[in-house]
Amino acid sequence: FSPAVRERLLAASYVVVIRYASGQERATGTASPIGPRTLATNAHIVEILENDLKSGDKMFVRSPGPGGKFYEVVGSKKHPGYTAFDTFLREDPLYV
Repeated sequence: FSPAVRERLLAASYVVVIRYASGQERATGTASPIGPRTLATNAHIVEILENDLKSGDKMFVRSPGPGGKFYEVVGSKKHPGYTAFDTFLREDPLYV
């Protein structure tokens, strides 16, 4: 990659961070901008937000760069085909 392309790619990846009620933080994935105030990530990250966070835990995204800012995740939407595909993989007798 050219230096210019490399810089654009580095600026396009946000880090998804879980901040536990205890104050500890854990990076759990990445997200990329796809529109104003909108990032795309993998469905398993949405499942963490929907199912695994306890009272006081929060999910944030950190913008790229040395002075990256933290933004709290205030909503999520999972691709409608994710659950169907997961079910197919678990139930398909030919899947290895």
